[in-house]
Amino acid sequence: MRARLTTATFWSLLVLALVLSPLLGLLTPYISLVFIVPLFFVLVASDPPTMLLSIFASYALSAPTLWLARRIRRALRGPTPRGT
Repeated sequence: MRARLTTATFWSLLVLALVLSPLLGLLTPYISLVFIVPLFFVLVASDPPTMLLSIFASYALSAPTLWLARRIRRALRGPTPRGT
């Protein structure tokens, strides 16, 4: 028997790269990882305890925030018609 810890949806770094790629005007999403990974190391090296806590806390809060945003968006859209 396997137990699931959570059904929450979390973002992966590849999705972050796909989102940032058009915003940065880059050719491929993997090039944006060249900027994200060093930025992560620079931020952590500046003040490791504070930065690691803030990075992991923002990642942990991303799933409930996305869930709430989807729920609000669905409520504003109205009920979906049944049978279609």
